[in-house]
Amino acid sequence: MDLETVLVLAPAVSMLPLGADLSVFNAESGATLALNRTAADILALVDGATSLAQISTVVASAYEQPVPDVETVVGEVAETLLRHGAVTVGARAPA
Repeated sequence: MDLETVLVLAPAVSMLPLGADLSVFNAESGATLALNRTAADILALVDGATSLAQISTVVASAYEQPVPDVETVVGEVAETLLRHGAVTVGARAPA
């Protein structure tokens, strides 16, 4: 997935914190997804304006990891969130 992609939380999605984890439910599709702390932190940054590259930078800083390594994880989490209908693709981030 392109790192300039911006994601938007799907309208039918609700979330329930479970300790450090997060349960995500899409009422429209009936899909449920359990996210670990890292994936929950990534989803928390999905706001319809922040690109995956920007999310990667924030997460890399928070976890004290190299940005390229985090970009891979953010991309994988984004694909999973899309596949389960938790998010949709918004506009590309402005250049």
